[in-house]
Amino acid sequence: MPAPAAVPPEVPELVRAVTVRQFVDRLFQWLGANRILFGHWIEILDPSLAAAFVFGRGRRVNRVTIGDDLLRRENDLEYAVPFTSFPTLWARLLLEIQATAEAWMDLRLHHYRDASWQEWQGNRAEGEPIPFFGCLLIYTGIDPWDGPGPLARLVGMPEALHPVLDRYMPSCHIAYLDLHRTPPDALVSRRTAGGWALRLVRALVIADPEEFAAEFAAIAGGVAQLPVRQSVPCRRVFWAMLVVAARRGPVEYSNLEGILMNAVAQSPIVGRRQEVAEMGRTMADVWLEQGLEQGLEQGLEQGVKGQQNLVLTVLEVRFGKVSPDTADAVRRTLSPERLCEVIAEAVRAQDEAAFLALLRHPAGGQSV
Repeated sequence: MPAPAAVPPEVPELVRAVTVRQFVDRLFQWLGANRILFGHWIEILDPSLAAAFVFGRGRRVNRVTIGDDLLRRENDLEYAVPFTSFPTLWARLLLEIQATAEAWMDLRLHHYRDASWQEWQGNRAEGEPIPFFGCLLIYTGIDPWDGPGPLARLVGMPEALHPVLDRYMPSCHIAYLDLHRTPPDALVSRRTAGGWALRLVRALVIADPEEFAAEFAAIAGGVAQLPVRQSVPCRRVFWAMLVVAARRGPVEYSNLEGILMNAVAQSPIVGRRQEVAEMGRTMADVWLEQGLEQGLEQGLEQGVKGQQNLVLTVLEVRFGKVSPDTADAVRRTLSPERLCEVIAEAVRAQDEAAFLALLRHPAGGQSV
């Protein structure tokens, strides 16, 4: 039996996140660790700015901000990226993910920019020009917010004086995206994995299972149709979708996993049958370990159902509609360990009849 695919180490931690806000912050951090996905987001916020940089050569800047409450704040992403036309010149781009409206956001982003310039000043070479530092903001909250405004708003003067104050207050443009007030189609109009990732985050607030499943299917189908050159960021989005499906709870998980596995199996990005099987199997292992806060017994039952659905999905991708006899034999296979073997057999079997024979009479094993 082939070795299981490695589960990204962040996946169990994402499943374990307690609050929605904590989960969203960690999800953005994990997705944004891929520099291409980061570039996709910048392209959505400001296409002209994104066109100026080569994100494929970008490098993540490890920066941790300590808030006034002395707790770590890790919901921002910063990259150093070279210019397209001047590959020896590098800039800094900061993408802040904000869940609540904050009047002081503009001042905070100014502080980040100034801190970056102070760091540069202490390490600069003779005659080196000051680097460009761009600030961008994605708002994931539900309450309406116009986004960060000019610093003149914060000085406590009448609005009639703002035209005079603006000339003396520091200013910089901040690209802003209100995630929940941006139409879903607008997020994915550029056909990028980053756009579909944002649409996935946008869907997290949908409570109705049927409505969420429909949006989940649209996202899975959209990612599956992306070109092969986006295969690396697409795989990360597929993993994120499995985590989101798991966090929806045992009742919804089997349906969502089936939707996702069908999309993955039909995608040129991860069209290899073995990868389809391994992706589902490793997530089933995460489910079995976590129990998804529903108790070990319920988590085990749901993990078994998920593995059974994965076997049937692989068979349908390979051989078309599965016969009732085959489906019944799969459903009567209840051991998680045996199901792991059955998934591999579904991938390797020459046809459905050969698979059913292996299922009923495994070599040296117990028949179904």
